[in-house]
Order: sequence, then C-alpha cells, then structure tokens
Amino acid sequence: MKQDAAPGPDGLNVAFYRAAWPWLGDDIVQLIHSFYETGNLPPQLNKTFIVLIPKKSVSIKPEDFRPISLCNVIYKIISKSLAQRIKPHLPHSIHKAQSAFIPGRHITSNIIIAQEITHSFILSSWNQKGFMLKIDLAKAFDKLNWNFILKALLALGFNHTLTNRIAACIIGTSLSVLVNGQPHTTFFPSTGIRQGCPLSPYLFVIAINELSKMLQAALHNSSLLGITLGPHCPQIHSLLKNVDTPTRIHIKNIFPVQNLTASTTHLGHPLIFSHKDRSAAYSFLKHKFIAKLNTIKANKLSHAGRLTYINSVLASIPIYYMTNILFPKKFINQLNSILMKFWWAGIQEENAKPFHFRAWEDLTTPKSQGGLGIRNLHAVNQSLVLHSTWMIASQKDPFLHKVIKSKYFLNTTFWKAPNNTPKSVFWSSILKIKHHLHNNCTFQIHAGNTNIWTEPWCTNWKNIHNHLLIPITQPTLPNTVSDLWDSETEHWNISLASHTFDPIITNQIASLRRVLYPSGQTVYPNKMVYNKL
Repeated sequence: MKQDAAPGPDGLNVAFYRAAWPWLGDDIVQLIHSFYETGNLPPQLNKTFIVLIPKKSVSIKPEDFRPISLCNVIYKIISKSLAQRIKPHLPHSIHKAQSAFIPGRHITSNIIIAQEITHSFILSSWNQKGFMLKIDLAKAFDKLNWNFILKALLALGFNHTLTNRIAACIIGTSLSVLVNGQPHTTFFPSTGIRQGCPLSPYLFVIAINELSKMLQAALHNSSLLGITLGPHCPQIHSLLKNVDTPTRIHIKNIFPVQNLTASTTHLGHPLIFSHKDRSAAYSFLKHKFIAKLNTIKANKLSHAGRLTYINSVLASIPIYYMTNILFPKKFINQLNSILMKFWWAGIQEENAKPFHFRAWEDLTTPKSQGGLGIRNLHAVNQSLVLHSTWMIASQKDPFLHKVIKSKYFLNTTFWKAPNNTPKSVFWSSILKIKHHLHNNCTFQIHAGNTNIWTEPWCTNWKNIHNHLLIPITQPTLPNTVSDLWDSETEHWNISLASHTFDPIITNQIASLRRVLYPSGQTVYPNKMVYNKL
C-alpha cells in the first residue's frame, strides 16, 4: 500500500501506521487474529468514504463518474490478507478468456484477440455467418449480488470459513459520499463491491467467471457456436459475423445497440482500423498529452520540474497503447514534438516553434552518458511490442498462442511463420519487430523437444538446411534436438551429428550445454531490451 494514499474515515494513512507500529502493532495484530477466529469485523473499521472521479471532461450523469472507495488502513490489511489467500488459486480456477487480475495473465491478450477477431470479420475471405456483440457491463462492481458472490466462491471450492470472512467484509459496510471534501449522509448498500477494496478485483473475476461457465456450457450443447480464427483455434464465445439485413434488424430489436464503427473501442483500444489508419485511430493520444499539460501551470515549472513531469506523467501516457502495435515514426515524432516544446518553452501554441538548443536524441540519451534520460518513445514502443512477441514465441500465454498460431502459422512454428498471409495490424507489427528475437534468442536445451529445423536452438539455425551433408548418408534425419543426444552416455552423439551436418553445425552442437532445470533469464527483461534498442 502506498504510504501517502488518501486515508479512510479514520483520517489515518499508511505512513501513520508505519510510524506508530512500535506502539500499535501488537493491538492491530491481535485485532486481525480476533477477526479470523470469530468472523466479527467492527463496523467502524468497515466504514468507507466514496469519492466520485469524473470520467469525462464534462460529467453530468451518475454513470459519468467512477466511485472510488477510501477504506480504513486496518480494513485494507484484513481484506488484503484475504485476497492473498484466494489469489494463488485463480489461475487454475478462472476461465482462460479472463486475463485481468489473474497472476501470469495479461490484459493485453484480450485486446489482441479482440482486434484479431475484428480483422478476420472484415476479410473478404471470411465465410462464417453470425454477428459480433460487444457487451460493456455498466457499473459492474456496483451491481454484483452478494449472495451470488458467496455462492461463486463456494462453487470454486473455497471453504465456508473463508467465505464467511469475506462476507463480513463486503456485507457489513457503510458508505458516505464526499462532496467538496465533506462526508454526507451515511447509507448502507444492499449490493455491490467497492472499487478501492483489495478484495474487489478478485471477487469480480470470480463472479464474472460464472458467465464464462454459462457460455462454455452453451458451446457444449451447441446453442452457441462461437468463432474460430483457424483450425485448432479455441472457440471464442459469442463472436460471429456476416448477418443479412433482416436478421441484423431483428438482432438490433432484441439488443438495442449501435453498429460497430471506427470509434468503437475495447479496453481503450480501437477495434476497427487498418495498418495505414494507425495514426488516426490513436490520435486521441495527442489530445491526452495536451489535456495533461493544460491541467498544470506548466510555464511556472523549472526545467527540473518539467523533466520530472515528462518522465513521470507525459511519457507514461502512451505505454498502455504501445503494447500491441508499432506506431508510425511520424506519429511518434508528433508526440515527441509535444514533449520537446514543453521541455524548452513550457506550454506554447500548437504552431509555435521554440528554439531547441540540443537535438531530441541528446535529451533521450541516458543520464550516465550525458543526456537527460527522457524516454525514447520509439524504443519504448519497440520493446513493448517485443514483449507481446515474446509472449507468443515462448508460449507464456497458451490461450493467446493458440489463437495466433491457428490464424498465422498453423503448420509451422512461430520462428518460421510465413509473411504472405492477410495480416492484422498486430501481426504486421510482430513481423516487423521479430528479427530482434531472431538475433538475440536461443533455446536452452532441457528435455530436447526443440525442433531442429524450425526453432532457434543453435547459432546457424535459420539456414541449417544449407549445412546438411550431401549426399545424405543417414536413413532418417533427426527431427528434435533430443535425437542428437545419447541418453546412455549423457553426451551429444557427435558421430550422428558429423554424419548429418557439416563441421560448423557439429562444433556448435558439441559446445551446447544441456541443463537439468531451466535457469538464467526466464522472464522478458523490459528495461534491458529498451536500453539495447
């Protein structure tokens, strides 16, 4: 928890409790133990202030505000401990289509899959009939039924004791809305969970998983067909296409919804855009930059203050949107131009051209090399797309890998994926950036199931066919790396290798080390890749 986060109704933040822990720590621990033993949570601890955060520049209706709960620190400690108990079980219990809040999964996977589906829909070669219905649950946290949440917990196998402790946290709360900094009348909710409570994201995921179960059951009994982007692709719930006009009208009468347009978004990302429309589709990023600058008295900031604001606020704005597509250099230069003008002259008119004493490349140079360490947005974009590339290449996200593989490289590996198929913006970005992985990745030989001919297991793997001995003297060629390993001697079968490949590959095989357990860098090193780019 952040030490300076806004306090709850008791007015005491985390910094206070950390400072006063020598005097209060034993009492707090005793209180928490008492809660776990009895299930009783003092009502004053569960009292919550609600702050309404506007979602739009002009917010009028209730749905234009996001209610954020300010909970007491002691309550947060209790709810956080409960969250830590259920969190490890979620990856094995929650449907693979749910990516947010699940350890080891990434929300960008859902964005990529949604864009891939939309891309398939607009292909002239698409021959499936149906429709795609994009559903956004309004005020989803506020409308969850408490009994439903508790039944969902029990359905996943959590015991009654833990479920009752969670019930004490979500049912016994009282709320008061802050208006102009002052709390108004206290009221007691009859449904919903609080945004700001450490438990809420996981309870929401558990509850919404019941919808995934219903959709999965509908697939099994064929009342719902789903969509597949290629052979062996997992079925994706409720996404179909190519509906004739009468059927379209009938569906719209059932679901009073609008047609998907270029402005339709999913988790903040545009759904319908082409490779050449990337700049237009994400033009709102420039408006976000300008809006952020207009909220501060930027002209009164010193250069040190501007540098801090650029690195901590402005340069962070596009990161979420840079994870799955490569932006055009011209577009990134436009973003850099906004940062550069702000650095040299504060807030200026859009057409103003302040004098720049140094090139932008000098300012983005690391401080250790004499620069200012401002983020190079082009390198950031490349490193983030490389992360998505790595997730597919390493199969860290099996669901995403299955979807992408079935659509783009069904009969081969990621490393040998063809370049002549219809490509989405995401896949085009992957193919453009993939050479960085080709040049910097090799497989760590463990079980030896790496394919000799299609995966990067040695230095010259790309053109390994050119290193075959001609004429071929072996009756059958080895297929996986394990075929070159002698399990009896626990060494490489150099005789087989030398009768199959020329000395270059044979020497590379002899120098390979086999490991019992994978070691070294097993996660994608964002910072290292950024510095390398």
